[in-house]
Amino acid sequence: MEKILETLKSLYKGQDVVKRHLIYSTLFILPAIAGSIKSYIDKEMPTSLKTALLIATLIFFVLSIIPWFSISGYVMKFIHDRYLGAKENFPEVNKESLKESLILGLKVFPLSFVWCIYSVILFLALLAVALAPTVIASISGLTWVGVLLSVLLVIALVIAMVILTPFFMFIIIEYAKDFEYSARLFNPLTLIEYIKKSFKPAIITALKYLLAGIIAAFGSGFVYLIFVLLLMLIMAIMAVTSPESTNVEYHPLTVTAFVVLMSVCGVIESYISAIVGFGYAADFIDVYKENIE
Repeated sequence: MEKILETLKSLYKGQDVVKRHLIYSTLFILPAIAGSIKSYIDKEMPTSLKTALLIATLIFFVLSIIPWFSISGYVMKFIHDRYLGAKENFPEVNKESLKESLILGLKVFPLSFVWCIYSVILFLALLAVALAPTVIASISGLTWVGVLLSVLLVIALVIAMVILTPFFMFIIIEYAKDFEYSARLFNPLTLIEYIKKSFKPAIITALKYLLAGIIAAFGSGFVYLIFVLLLMLIMAIMAVTSPESTNVEYHPLTVTAFVVLMSVCGVIESYISAIVGFGYAADFIDVYKENIE
């Protein structure tokens, strides 16, 4: 874990580091607002309010597309600089870098999309294999045997997908080191090569960051709890001070308070996850250099 701590510390070194982190966090604002509005919508709310919130969600979702591509581009730039030897290279967000990161995010999208398709195909193929015993056993009358085998195979499927996940990072690293596409990057068999060359160090690094992610999730959960308590306090004050006929749950002030508080919470949670992700990428670059190149 010492290496992880050193890697994470390196993200807070360099010039204008506080400013860089604060400005970078603003990229999560629009996605956080879209998510918070969407999460407030339920079946019981008045139709007019539901319609207004759905429209607002759609608007903020569309506006979030550019920030998401920019966030992806900043990750690419971070990996590229880190690969070339930079140790204090947390992304700087300004007009020029925003444009550059947007272009990088758009350029890497086809690669990410293709590998997502590969992942879905692999998952469905393995799921079909896992469910096959249930189908076969039900035909032969041994349903419970098939169900048991399917449960075991589904567990094995989940474990297999978890084990494979870290090696997808090497695809991104290999692309980001020079931002050049090649047939090799789109070849599913490339993943097997990565597994053969770096299985042990990649899995160990991934497990360490899994633990770091769990710790970060607890921190995010604590932040979420604080904001939920603040929201409950606001609603309690409104319930006491408003007329009895007022529906506090769907009052405009409640909706506004919820969206604001949950959006701030979403930005904080996204930032924490992003920091862990930057550290994860940085340490996988070392694994890539030591075992694959």
